Amino acid sequence: MNEPLAIISAGIVISALEIFVPGMVVIWIGAGFILAGLIALFAPMGIWAMIALGGVIGIVLMVAFRDILLKAIQNAKEIPDNVIIHEGDGILRGERVHFSGTEFSYESEEPQETFNDGEKVHIVRIENNTAYIRKKKGNQ
Repeated sequence: MNEPLAIISAGIVISALEIFVPGMVVIWIGAGFILAGLIALFAPMGIWAMIALGGVIGIVLMVAFRDILLKAIQNAKEIPDNVIIHEGDGILRGERVHFSGTEFSYESEEPQETFNDGEKVHIVRIENNTAYIRKKKGNQ
């Protein structure tokens, strides 16, 4: 009864190796071993039969799904990491504005506006860790 669990464990380890060996190949072999181990829990077989079954299932899965998964990954929309789309109200603390649990450097949307420490401001947008702010209505 331990052999199927060993094959399932081996499948998990093999699948995890995909992190180090990119290409969407190793994960399918690991999935094949996991499935072979699960099948062996209900239909007892020898260790070599489980290994062979795991390899065959892995190859079938790879042929069937690798291209589909690679296309899905390649067509995924990129999320830019240099723009945070946020706006809301924050509080000035020295040379920083505190907003949404984070402190950002800030610049005024209106060059003539001046701000005081502790003042509540409206954050129009945040780009490259800089908050662009305006005076909050009711503060003026």
